[in-house]
Amino acid sequence: MANRCDITSHYFVKSDATAKHRYEQNSANTDYLRNLASRATDESDFDDGRGDVKLIAKRVVHGETVLQSFVASRTAMIRACKPWERMLAGSFGEAQFDHPRILDFTEDSFVALEIVMNVIHLRFGDVPQRLALANLAELAMLTDKYMLTAIMAPWVERWINYLQSTVDKRGNEVYWLWISWEFGLLDIFDRS
Repeated sequence: MANRCDITSHYFVKSDATAKHRYEQNSANTDYLRNLASRATDESDFDDGRGDVKLIAKRVVHGETVLQSFVASRTAMIRACKPWERMLAGSFGEAQFDHPRILDFTEDSFVALEIVMNVIHLRFGDVPQRLALANLAELAMLTDKYMLTAIMAPWVERWINYLQSTVDKRGNEVYWLWISWEFGLLDIFDRS
C-alpha cells in the first residue's frame, strides 16, 4: 500500500509541476504578446469596435519595419477556416487567454493578412482590385497556410487577369508556382 500511495503522490506532484510549467509558459507568452501589442504604432479596427481579437503584424513604412495591430472578430476568424477555429475555440493556448486575445502574426505578410481580414469581415469594398505579383504570391502562401483559399475565389480571376502579362517573365517563376498551385491554375503552373 505504501508504494501505491507514493506512486499516486508522485503522479499528483508531477501533474502539479506540469500545470505550473504550462502556467509559467502561458504567463511568459502573455507578457510577450502584451509587449508586442504595446509596440504597435497603428491599429485597424475590422469589427467596428466590437472586436475581441488583436492581431499583431509587421509592416514596412518608408523602409522601416513597424508593428501594426488589427482588431478583429474571433467569430469571423473561426468561421473563416479550421486552423483559426482550432486556434481560437479549441485546446490551443490562444483559446485559453482572457479578452482581448492577442495573436502574433508577425511572420505573415501584412498585405495578405489585411486582405483576408477585409474579406472575412465582409468589407469587400476594401479588398484591392489589383495586386502586385509579390503580394498575390504572399496571399497565396497565407491562404495555403491557414486553408483560406476558397474565400478568395471572387477576386482571384481579376487579380490573375491583371498580372497575366508577367507569367512568362524571367524571375517570376517562383511567384507563379505558388499562385498557380494555390489557386488551381494548371495552365500557368505548367508554364512556370
